[in-house]
Amino acid sequence: MTDPVYVTRIKPPLALRTMLSVLVSIVILLLSFFRSPGSTVRPHDTMYYILIVCLIFSTLLEVYLILLALRKASEIMWNTDALQFHNRTIPAPEIKSIHIDGPLVGILLKNTRIVPLGLCFRFTDDRTQAIQSLHTWAEMNGVTLKYGRFVKWM
Repeated sequence: MTDPVYVTRIKPPLALRTMLSVLVSIVILLLSFFRSPGSTVRPHDTMYYILIVCLIFSTLLEVYLILLALRKASEIMWNTDALQFHNRTIPAPEIKSIHIDGPLVGILLKNTRIVPLGLCFRFTDDRTQAIQSLHTWAEMNGVTLKYGRFVKWM
């Protein structure tokens, strides 16, 4: 591999809407779990356990999203023929397109339809310079850039 053309700092996407919706679901589950104190009606045992499983899953998802948001910034290296970040090298021929949605950037690989969360990031340094270097790198390697919303996991 050749020397990096450009190096910039990136962070994972800040999923505030997802965090808020998971928090709302946790509150709703807790409210249905702890019914009013005067109520003696208890739901069926199966529903009770399904409620507990949903509550645990939602809580774990919220903790994961908070830890992801608090993760330290890492670097992305734009090499002449590949991208390298998170100890992973992605050759340019494997990239179908790069999507840009405001501050969020997602890399769509050729064998996938949805951008994985590990390939979504936002720039922490000078965003305009980083987008310009991304545009230059994409032109050099024949990767299409698409502006607008894109589908990603979570």
